[in-house]
Amino acid sequence: MINLIKAEIYKIFHKKSTFITLIIGFLFLFLVNILYQNLNTLMFKNYQIYINSAEDSLKEIDSTNSDTINLNTEIRVYSLLKDYHHAWQEDMILNDYYSLAYNYYNALFYHDSNVDSYLNLLNNFEEKIKNNDLAYFINEKLDESKNLLKEYENNEINMNSEELAINKEMENRKIELYNYVLNHPELKSNDYLYNAYSEMVRDLNTIINYEKNPNEEDKEIVKNYYENKYILDNNTDTKENSTIRMVFLNLYSECEIIILVFIIMIAGGIISEEFNKGTIKNLLTLPFERWKIYFAKLIAALLMLPFIAIFLFLSELIIGGLLYGYSSLSIPFVSYSVDLGKYYTLNAISYYFLIFSSKLPMLILLLMLSFSLSTIILSTSFSITITFLGYLASSIINSFITYPKLAFLKFFVTPNWDFSYYLFGLSSPYNISIERAIITCIIYFLIMLIGSLIVFKKRNIKNI
Repeated sequence: MINLIKAEIYKIFHKKSTFITLIIGFLFLFLVNILYQNLNTLMFKNYQIYINSAEDSLKEIDSTNSDTINLNTEIRVYSLLKDYHHAWQEDMILNDYYSLAYNYYNALFYHDSNVDSYLNLLNNFEEKIKNNDLAYFINEKLDESKNLLKEYENNEINMNSEELAINKEMENRKIELYNYVLNHPELKSNDYLYNAYSEMVRDLNTIINYEKNPNEEDKEIVKNYYENKYILDNNTDTKENSTIRMVFLNLYSECEIIILVFIIMIAGGIISEEFNKGTIKNLLTLPFERWKIYFAKLIAALLMLPFIAIFLFLSELIIGGLLYGYSSLSIPFVSYSVDLGKYYTLNAISYYFLIFSSKLPMLILLLMLSFSLSTIILSTSFSITITFLGYLASSIINSFITYPKLAFLKFFVTPNWDFSYYLFGLSSPYNISIERAIITCIIYFLIMLIGSLIVFKKRNIKNI
């Protein structure tokens, strides 16, 4: 049996199509790394283009047109953004500065007496931005929150007790975050720290409401809030894009199509090609029972799953190492479970193999489908095509499960074969338990296995 398996593996690696697919996979992975390496550049906004566009529009309209307010505002805002790119500077300019600039040009257009006051505020704002004075802006926000808190505590605002409690909690947490920024001046230059802080402030209202009334809709925001809290607490950039670590975290999803092409192509031709070329006669004349030949071919195809996983891992280790180095691999993957209230941390390489393992039921079943069709129909192209169509149709089938009348689709294989649903304290979006998912996958696998094995054992080869 072992010798049969070795012989099948030997055949697989003596096919040109196998090596072509692997070369394409390697080149594709190289392209993925190049894109990740340049992701920050691709995301960078060329504000000069926006300025030119606004200036051109301004030339085409009359000065009495109120649209000049927005256009002049955009020109002033983008002109400042063009030279100041730290996360905190962009945040302040796009929000607070934009409002000031709009008010100034609005006052100018309508000859408002406050125009000089707005201009002074704008000039002061620009000076603080140029001096990299984040503390000035945070102290302003801190004073605003303290004043609001006093009003809430003195019950100067007409609110019911529940609203009052929520707002007091909101301002207390804002004050805590503002003080954190003032005590950590490194936020000025470390964009990932400022972005984490900024998102936490943005999500505070949702967090406080969720703590009082938990609901499914807000879970993703709560999850993101605590993952940002991890960044601040550990001073660790877990969201950096241009690193080998981030490529490893997304390696399976980026290369899934390559994996599928590789395994489906092999499984779809490992038997049918032997029959079509007539070489199956030579194989069946050997002193082996048919079932052993069948399983040798199936096992050889299944062994391509760990092979392609390791191939992609080693390829990324080489390509990513050359482009990024390996220092980022010390930063863990972090996921917060809202239901369990705990963090899951894992190194990037282990995460890749864990995700690949959680996708194995799907990969094995698709491989088995291609293998079975190849055995029954003896057409490589048909087997590969139908298997890919099944894979593509899976997301469509799964989308119908939410309809009560189509709930029976839960018994179909596609909503059951992705075990990544159950990682990190999560659960299936289709309310399918992991035990039921395992049983369903086994049943479908056995149906295809037994059916194709019976056909293979009874196949007449006289006319081949």
